[in-house]
Amino acid sequence: EEARDVMQASAAYVKAALWIGTRDPTQALEIWRRVRRLLESAPASPPVDYMTMMACGQIVNYAWRAGIDAAEIEPVFQQAMTLARNLKDMRAAALITMAYGRALVATGSADDYVAKVEEAQHLIRGQALPSVEAVLAAVYSHAVLTAGLLPAALQANTRALTYVHLIEPRDSQTLGFNPEQWLNTQR
Repeated sequence: EEARDVMQASAAYVKAALWIGTRDPTQALEIWRRVRRLLESAPASPPVDYMTMMACGQIVNYAWRAGIDAAEIEPVFQQAMTLARNLKDMRAAALITMAYGRALVATGSADDYVAKVEEAQHLIRGQALPSVEAVLAAVYSHAVLTAGLLPAALQANTRALTYVHLIEPRDSQTLGFNPEQWLNTQR
């Protein structure tokens, strides 16, 4: 960073944020914010845009844990979604939308959480992304449970537990916790 090599510094911070994310979410959030700030000075390019999208997406992802108000995180969500659409990355768009739903429930509405997870599921429909579909199934189970829709939550939880083994390590790392344990706790 001191040598002003924005991409190399950002890549090192990304590696650090991914490593620390499951251990210290607050620290991970600060590192992702640093990556975003660093990349603001870089000229737009696909690698810069992808890394910026990743940083914005992870900021949104960690927002619920930090209790960041949805209104504060909404511009970061919009930037991430714009970049995901420009990069034609519906996988990322779905995960970012899901993460925004979790931010909404942390400071607002469980119904909005359900709606965002359903929107995320719609974004990847028919795209053959079994790991992301399994993540969204797990998060949907939590969303309907949080909304108090208990019969639907039990049904969604049973379905999610059937598919949880399809979640790839990188998607589990994105969540920041073990999704199977989380589903069992919900049950």
